[in-house]
Amino acid sequence: MKGYVKLTPEGLIALNSDNTKDQTMYNNDETTREFTTEEYTLFGDQLKYAGNENTKVTGTSLDDAKVSFTPYTATELFNTAISVLRYKRNKLLKETDYAALQDVTMSNDMKEYRQTLRDLTNDLTTEAEVNAVTYPTKPSS
Repeated sequence: MKGYVKLTPEGLIALNSDNTKDQTMYNNDETTREFTTEEYTLFGDQLKYAGNENTKVTGTSLDDAKVSFTPYTATELFNTAISVLRYKRNKLLKETDYAALQDVTMSNDMKEYRQTLRDLTNDLTTEAEVNAVTYPTKPSS
């Protein structure tokens, strides 16, 4: 992943990309520059958040741009990650709600799948644990 400062009609912004095509485009764009070593250090392992509400860019040109970033706390990172996990989990449960209807006999595989999905968030306490979750494979019936 790379970080960039871009000059837009509205002013300077920070952004990131882990897409090689986009990175090539940004590197060839004279209104965009890659982060400096100091700016990369500022973000540390939170580079994926470059450009969000915790990022500020001041200045009027790429040459005088100053990037600041307020890192997220471990609690904030966990809360964000667990919210994303719950959203995905709920979507997968919703996709199999038809199997829980009264006029459908739910297979044991489907019951186990749905219970495993419901249990995904149990005992998770860190962002790393959330990011390491493996979703179960949906049974064919």
